[in-house]
Amino acid sequence: MANTTHSELVNVFYNTHPISESQVLDKLAQTGADPSTLTVELLQHHDQDHFGGLPATDALAHHGKINELKHVLDLCCGLGGPPVISLITMDAESLGLI
Repeated sequence: MANTTHSELVNVFYNTHPISESQVLDKLAQTGADPSTLTVELLQHHDQDHFGGLPATDALAHHGKINELKHVLDLCCGLGGPPVISLITMDAESLGLI
């Protein structure tokens, strides 16, 4: 990969990352979930790609006093799990950038 560009390396990373759309859908299928009726509650067990998972997101939101009056920016959000959680559970405006 000596001649590989940065963009190519980024694509390789996300195409082989352990949390991709197809991998999440495969895991959900193993649980018997219907992909036409997915919810945040179902997805949260498979799309949180950070140390601590959902409890870590909750702790950060608590310490940051995130609520409906706040705006949340999640840089490098991946699949966007934490921003979605902040929208639903805290009524906060949320923007996730990959």
